[in-house]
Amino acid sequence: MAFAINQTTRLFAVGVAENTPYCGNSSATLGDQVKGKKNGTTYKFYFADPGVSSSGTAVSASDYRTTQENEVSLTLDSEKTVVDIAAVDNLTKIEDVAKTVVRPRAAGLSSGIEKRVIAGNAHKSSLSIVTTALTVSDLGWATASLQNARVNSEISGFINALDQRVVAISNMQNTFQVIPEISNALYKKLEIGNFGNAMWYNTPAMPVITTGLVIPASGVTVDGLVNTDGATSIVTQQAAGVFPSAGTIKAGTTFKVAGVNATDLLGFDTNEQFVFTVTSDVTVAAGALTLTLPVLPMFFTGGGKNVSAAIADDAVISGAGMAAASSYRLIQIRTKDSFEFNQYEFPDIPGCVSSSEAFGNMKIKGTASGNAETMNAFYRWDVPFIAGMKDIRQSRTIYVKI
Repeated sequence: MAFAINQTTRLFAVGVAENTPYCGNSSATLGDQVKGKKNGTTYKFYFADPGVSSSGTAVSASDYRTTQENEVSLTLDSEKTVVDIAAVDNLTKIEDVAKTVVRPRAAGLSSGIEKRVIAGNAHKSSLSIVTTALTVSDLGWATASLQNARVNSEISGFINALDQRVVAISNMQNTFQVIPEISNALYKKLEIGNFGNAMWYNTPAMPVITTGLVIPASGVTVDGLVNTDGATSIVTQQAAGVFPSAGTIKAGTTFKVAGVNATDLLGFDTNEQFVFTVTSDVTVAAGALTLTLPVLPMFFTGGGKNVSAAIADDAVISGAGMAAASSYRLIQIRTKDSFEFNQYEFPDIPGCVSSSEAFGNMKIKGTASGNAETMNAFYRWDVPFIAGMKDIRQSRTIYVKI
């Protein structure tokens, strides 16, 4: 029996939306900025700057100059699944289509999207901690720290089931309150409860990073003042004996700089030391005297200010608790407003039957197509999306040693 493409596509929209809690707990503010954009291309998008406050009655140039848009580079991505038309049309009931075709493939689509999106964003925070024995206090620190940063949108936590179990054994089962209406919803298997003013989601997509070399507790300093908004690197200087052997400082490795704290959403000092994250691998030669550490963009002024002070020349750089050659699984706690998940449109293909269906914040493009040369006919379902962290001040990361 032939089913209309919109019927199966609507089922896919439901299945994918219910299995992508990380993407679902996000904002979608780009609007017309995504129109006409092409898959695989990186574009610069702009988000509203919250502005700054100042004392006194006089208005200076610095007051209105900082009311602007913050620029973020994001790449248009997509995930797809394909099935032979006969595999669908040979079924006689839509329930059978949902069970044998849609649900397993929707799960695959969801997993592919969440894995890539989380891997690229779970480490993007202005504050993080490292632990060898996860406790409820660690989760409590993250939510409390966000509240101190004056966040004003919903807080969500994303945690692997293995880490959730460790916390549960240490009495988390008495703290989490399960919400049956959500837990029993169609396809919903990831909801585990509410704690610390945050909703927590159990997701297997939380990434694991393995360190190589790490920044030591002492012996490394900053080489040159850093105070330019949008700067994405810090140059170091150290004695030859600090890194006696060659190696690699891996992406995801964290460190701190003396005198530099994180800020809240109004740009005020939180009195918590900012934790920098290395964004790409750094090759270290034996006895290296200087390194360039790539980091997330730093903003020293304006409504997007995320560090409390300029990075001073000769400021001491120290590791943030990570051990060399060790593996860590990430837990991320962030607000809905910190992260952007949006979608763009794939064009209709001439000669094909297409349908776009939405459920929640998830839109799926379904297409019935064929190849006359090979006499193959197939359905394809595409999820075009664009995703990225837009405000690291509203995110906290916990590194759990495994």
